[in-house]
Amino acid sequence: MKQDRILCQSHERQSISHWNIFKACFLREVLLLKRNSPVQILKAIQITFLAFILSTLFFRTEMSQDTIFDGNKYMGALFMAVAAVNFNGMTELTMTVKRLPISYKQKELLRLPGWAILCSTFLISIPMSLMETGLWTCSTYFAIGYAPSPVRFFQQLLVLFVMHQMSTSLYGLLASLGRTQVMANMLGTEALIAIFILGGFIISKDKLQPWLRWGCWASPFTYSLNAVALNEFLDNRWATVFYYRNANSTGQAILEVRGLIHEWNWYWVCVGVLFGFSLIFNILSIIALEFLNSPQEHHVNTKSQKVQDIQYRDQTVGGRVSLCDQVNLPFHPLSIVFSQINYFVDMPTEIRKHGVTEKKLQLLRDVSGAFRPGVLTALMGITGAAKTTLLDVLAGRKTGGYIEGTINIAGHQKKQETFSRISVTATRLTFILHVSQSMSHCSFQHTFDCLQILILNKEIYL
Repeated sequence: MKQDRILCQSHERQSISHWNIFKACFLREVLLLKRNSPVQILKAIQITFLAFILSTLFFRTEMSQDTIFDGNKYMGALFMAVAAVNFNGMTELTMTVKRLPISYKQKELLRLPGWAILCSTFLISIPMSLMETGLWTCSTYFAIGYAPSPVRFFQQLLVLFVMHQMSTSLYGLLASLGRTQVMANMLGTEALIAIFILGGFIISKDKLQPWLRWGCWASPFTYSLNAVALNEFLDNRWATVFYYRNANSTGQAILEVRGLIHEWNWYWVCVGVLFGFSLIFNILSIIALEFLNSPQEHHVNTKSQKVQDIQYRDQTVGGRVSLCDQVNLPFHPLSIVFSQINYFVDMPTEIRKHGVTEKKLQLLRDVSGAFRPGVLTALMGITGAAKTTLLDVLAGRKTGGYIEGTINIAGHQKKQETFSRISVTATRLTFILHVSQSMSHCSFQHTFDCLQILILNKEIYL
């Protein structure tokens, strides 16, 4: 027994490699992405529809590039582009809140690290962001009539992409901090209002009070709007000579009037800052997942299977088991152990017609397992995997066929005559086996009290 405890402790110290943890989380995210494909399709339709509406409002035939007032129209279209991309990232708020309970359970039961969840989510979000921002840019860029340059097309796409990444990271962080739908919605609404007001479009940075201008530089919206505006208004078609303050062209004058920066190197600074925001928000989300617990109280058993086996052997005395939880039952539960169970039936006539020469058809092959009081076990398998057949064999409900193997009740060889008098089985509820010492205490409710569902050995064949 002491050696078993030492072995168990050494087993607990071992952990799955970081790569395998990340791989498992990533494959799960891929599976969830496939299952949630209707949501992604709906988001794509939504952003395409919004792009179509915006294109009709700012159609290129109605847009000129001669004066500052013409530039204000383009500035409005750019603002709507950044706002639409930001709004589309808000769906991460609800989706993250819905997934948090599972993340908390996996953290407690499997000690799943937060970085594995966030890194896989981040990688999956990259193609989704490219798809959504690509649909928006392709639908609006030429319809509105932005700068006719392929380079500037991809530069605008890059800004919208990093803005979408920043948006999903921000709302994922707010969901991890709020942890409930009500709190997450409140935080998301407040953040949305703050970054919009301080973004430099609704209120120009130059018109803010000096003590409030720091909020403008803290808003991700400021950098995204600056970047797309620089990409548009520093094009050659806005290079008409026009002197206004520090501006020497019409495009620079438009940026100066809106309180935006008109040096081109700030385009790449803004893109880098948006990437930095996304990175910071993801790191904070990992910290939130690691150190914040579920707001709902629940208790889970985090002991490994080997620890449970040792505790079970310690509590077994003379074939009788004392339940860990000391449930007050009107009967004494007994253990069931079966080994090398084989079950054959006569070969059906329909199969013989196809040239099969064997006389018997084997439905179960070398199945071993155990029922333990107080332990819930799942019997899993596809349709036709002989799950019900195995349960009927153990319960003695099979009146035909040939059964091989041993079945022990509390360490004693099973006798069907005695077993049928002290047991109750309930079919069509997967399987419930109730063993008691007195038939007078058996009832349907007591059967549920000692629910046992058996794991089916994967070596069972039809």
